[in-house]
Amino acid sequence: MQVFIDIYAAVVTELICEWLLGRRMIPLDQFPDILVQALPQPLIPYLHDA
Repeated sequence: MQVFIDIYAAVVTELICEWLLGRRMIPLDQFPDILVQALPQPLIPYLHDA
């Protein structure tokens, strides 16, 4: 389980940094949905209300 948490945290951090620096053009209203859709399946029960 820890490996999924580590990978997701690293990727989300990188994506947020790239977005803040203007390297990723993602509309603000779509950003949370993208992060939720990128959740690894094993983490969904813990991090999503679905």
